[in-house]
Amino acid sequence: MKVQIRDVGDHRKEARIEVGWDAVSGDYEDLLADYAKLPVPGFRPGKAPRPVVEKHFERSLLDDTGARCVSRLSRKAVEDEGISVIGPVSVTSMSIER
Repeated sequence: MKVQIRDVGDHRKEARIEVGWDAVSGDYEDLLADYAKLPVPGFRPGKAPRPVVEKHFERSLLDDTGARCVSRLSRKAVEDEGISVIGPVSVTSMSIER
C-alpha cells in the first residue's frame, strides 16, 4: 500500500492511497458471489456464468468494491501513519481498475 499525506489546512489532511488489485480482489470476489445470485436477463437467478455476471454488473461491482475498500484502507493508512482522527473521514474521489 502506497500512502501520500499532505496538509490542506488547520487540522485537515489529504491522503492519496494506492493499492494493487490483490489488496481488493477478496472484496471483489465476495461481492461477485452476492451479485451472482441476482437475476440476469436470459438466465435463471444464480445460474448465469461468471463472465456474464461480471459484464452485466461491471460498474456496480467496481463501485461497491471501491466503497467497501475505502473504509478499510483509510483506517489502515491512518493507523500506519500515526494520525489522530477527530472527525469522519470523507472521500472526494475514488477510482478502481482491474
